[in-house]
Amino acid sequence: MADSQDLERSIEALQKAVGYRFSDTQLLIEALTHSSFANESGLSYCNERLEFLGDSVIGLCVAEELFIRYPSEREGRLTKMRARVVCCEALANAARTAGLADHLRLGKALKNGATDSILADAFEALLGAVYLDGGIERAMEVVLKFISLDVDVDACDPKSALQERLQHQGLGAPKYKLERTSGPPHDATFWVSVWCGGRLLGRGRGKTRKEAEALAASEALSKLSEK
Repeated sequence: MADSQDLERSIEALQKAVGYRFSDTQLLIEALTHSSFANESGLSYCNERLEFLGDSVIGLCVAEELFIRYPSEREGRLTKMRARVVCCEALANAARTAGLADHLRLGKALKNGATDSILADAFEALLGAVYLDGGIERAMEVVLKFISLDVDVDACDPKSALQERLQHQGLGAPKYKLERTSGPPHDATFWVSVWCGGRLLGRGRGKTRKEAEALAASEALSKLSEK
């Protein structure tokens, strides 16, 4: 986007894709401006401040919607659900769907395109800009348009889900057993099994023991659901 006409066309196209028209388009320009471009061009602004604001805006919108959609879920589970919904990968996907990847102002060092982290940050910056320009209701509309809140509750915390399932069936608490590890300490792989009442329920393998236990619990839940 070397000239003003390219920038104007980019702004127009993105507003259509997002479904929101800015009163102050400078906010959108700022949201699209990565620090690498700002440094190369001698600009006094980039999207980092809007990113900071947008992170909280998205968090609030998602928290409110999850609170409404899942009235029986406890705080701990809602927190895990929100973390899953607003993770870097999810926000990067939202940015791609919104078309941000085609309109970001990036420095020459990023000529190969934006990483997931840059895209996620840009989506946060966009929401910060929408919030400042149109308020929280318009920001909520954009969040719900591009971020999926259809969360698999059990997938957010499979260990807790398994324990609740077993206790509900009167089977007691699950026991996790570290079967073996392989590889050097800095790059180890863990094999874990989960048992209940002397019965093997599932196995998992991961780069941390916590990850392996979660995968074992997920397998156990899948097997229990088949019965």
